[in-house]
This record gives sequence, C-alpha cells and structure tokens, in this order.
Amino acid sequence: MDNYSNAIISITPDLALDMGYTYAGGLGVLEGDKFYGAAALGLNYYVITLLYRNGYVDYDFGEDDNPIPKPQPQPKSFLESLRLVDTFTVRLRNENVEVNAWEYRLGSAHAVFLEPRGPEWALRLTDRIYIEGSVEEKFLKYIFLARGAVEFIRRNVGLENVRYIDLQEAYAAMVPITLRIPGRYRLIIHTPGPWGGHPSFPNKLFEEETGYRFIEDPPVVLTSIGGAAMAWEVITVSSKHYDIMRKVIPQFINKPGS
Repeated sequence: MDNYSNAIISITPDLALDMGYTYAGGLGVLEGDKFYGAAALGLNYYVITLLYRNGYVDYDFGEDDNPIPKPQPQPKSFLESLRLVDTFTVRLRNENVEVNAWEYRLGSAHAVFLEPRGPEWALRLTDRIYIEGSVEEKFLKYIFLARGAVEFIRRNVGLENVRYIDLQEAYAAMVPITLRIPGRYRLIIHTPGPWGGHPSFPNKLFEEETGYRFIEDPPVVLTSIGGAAMAWEVITVSSKHYDIMRKVIPQFINKPGS
C-alpha cells in the first residue's frame, strides 16, 4: 500500500490503455490519457474500473457484407501485464461476491481492474462493457463497480489519504450512496444531454439492493440522485457542454467547478 496522502481517485466504467479492450469510446480514451499523464507528473493516482473478459464489440462481415458483431476476448499479453493486488468480498443481491483486484502500474499511477470470481450470475456482470442482458443486470454491474471500488479504496489507499474521488459519468454515481464522505466527490459529466451517460433504473431495484426508496418513482436518474446531488463539484468537459447541461440539470449545474 502507498503510505502517502493526497491520492486522486477516478472511478470509471471505461478505460483505454495502450493494450486490452476495456473501453468503448471517448470516455475511455480520455481516462487513459489521464492515467498516462498522471504517471508522467508523478501524481498519486488511481483509476478504478471493471475487467471485461470479452471487451466491447468487434465485427466480422457476412457474405452480403453486413457486419456481424462478436465479442473481443482480452489478449493474453494484456492479462499477463496485470498483477493481482487484493482479493476481497462485497455483498450483492444478498450474496457474497468474491472480487479480484488486478493492477497495471506505471510509476505512481495505478489502473485497477475489478473482477468478480463468483457466483456464476456475478461473472456475467463484467463479461462486456455496456452490454447487458437485462435492466437488473445493468443495475447490478454498477452497484458492483461502486462497492468494489469503495472496498478497494478502504483496503489499499485509506480514506484518510483520499483528496478527491472523481465520478466519471453517472455510471459511477452509485459510489456516494455506498460511501458517504462529503466534500470529496467531483462528478464529471461527459455526455451532453439526457441520454447515454445518464442511466435511470426502477426505484424498486434501489430499494431491494440498498434499502433506499427515492422520491422519484419511476425512474431514478443516477446523474441527479447519486452524483450531482451528493457531489460538491460538477464538472463539464467544455463551455458548450456547460450551456447544454444547465438546461438539463439546472438544479445542480451552478455547483463550484461547473
């Protein structure tokens, strides 16, 4: 464990390194750039994501030249570059889920990939990025990311050493519901508009899994509940993006840093 303070932690569903298939687009590329930049600057930096065993999506082409989607199994070279740094348990669906935390380290920067070890239903949560079999599976995927990230931080960084926890898109906004440390969260919104990066889920899923029953019914929008309401700072990625988002979440957009 690193015994120095002021750790910056980024929690993201999407991370592009120079190897492997753990991203789907711009968010992952940006998070990868930040990881390499933090290493170059010598920052005590952790980016925490999921280990997707079958990546995102690749394509073959049929005889009619129509694309045929298929999984992207992780290259052996990528998996062999990871080091197992911790194993622990989180609760999900009233069951114990064993978690492996794998790390790719570059200088002072740590890329941490969380992988469920079992039971069988939990393994499916991280099969592929942004591809799920049901709304409940999608919900459980991001609860797993939140609880796994929180447990990793507690065990391997120490809450007393955390300067900021950056929530990349609302997919990471389950974290403040799990870990209440006011004043540490920054919500970074990448998606300009009420789609894509602003998922919503039925209230009953939150009630069953967390015990909370939010006033929204239905659905519960993660950007509003888990992120913007509980973050002390909301950050957009450009001035034009800010102009759009202040029409979408006007109740939160004037937090410092917007």
